[in-house]
Amino acid sequence: MEQYVQKLHTLTVKRGRILPNEMVNRYYQDLNIVNKPFHFKGTSDVCVVLVHGWTSTPYEMRVLGEQLNAEGLGVDAPLLSGHGLQPECLENVTWQQWKDDVQKAVGRVKKQYKKVYVGGMSIGGSLSLHVAVDNPEVDGLILMSTPYKMRHEKLGFVMAQVTRKFVNYKKKYYPRVLNAEPSITQLISYQRYPISSAFEAFDAIKKTHDKLHKITQPTFLIQPERDHLIAKSSIFEIYKRLPSEQKEMRLIKKASHNFMGNGRHKQVFDDVVAFVKQN
Repeated sequence: MEQYVQKLHTLTVKRGRILPNEMVNRYYQDLNIVNKPFHFKGTSDVCVVLVHGWTSTPYEMRVLGEQLNAEGLGVDAPLLSGHGLQPECLENVTWQQWKDDVQKAVGRVKKQYKKVYVGGMSIGGSLSLHVAVDNPEVDGLILMSTPYKMRHEKLGFVMAQVTRKFVNYKKKYYPRVLNAEPSITQLISYQRYPISSAFEAFDAIKKTHDKLHKITQPTFLIQPERDHLIAKSSIFEIYKRLPSEQKEMRLIKKASHNFMGNGRHKQVFDDVVAFVKQN
């Protein structure tokens, strides 16, 4: 846990990227749980499995989870393999292991609830797609900042291939998105990562392309208009390829890639609740 405390000042002050006081205050209060999975028992027969993004932790999904639970829905947020400890723990972990983590969560809650939705942030959304194809018991999907293609994908892939010949790790970079607040994810994520793990995440994304036509569950897609990581066309490409009869999408303004962690977009949260309740 010490790693999270040490980087607080740097991430909240460097380059003027001041996080809102309430986010920082809550972060301090929650230090003992920022790298832990969580489960909120619901009062209805519906549960939502929330899947965090690559190098992050379930904590980035906690605010959304609390709102869903306030509406009577069960919420389960697993910790993906290799996450929540130190970057070295990601070495030799495959994306299939992350998929298995999500599948286990779905199987676990299916024993307690009649309906199960899966919502994923970024790579968590990619994993949600993989699981939905293999598990017809998944009743719906919430895809948040889910990539079909990364920004500058070809160049980034080549650069990563070259970089891995000289170093095994790379530092994370968070460019400032115009008019968007920094995300809580910047605070809780690994600040460096094994390049080999980045290729695992990339493979998880590319492998969804051949599975999209198999998704028949109701699907809600959400993406910031100015996402600094994924191609702007991602939401449209995924939406176009889904055969789901019930599908909808939202583009949101003034938001970073990991927008859900801040709890700043209440309308989006309300839309997620409405989507789950109406399907």
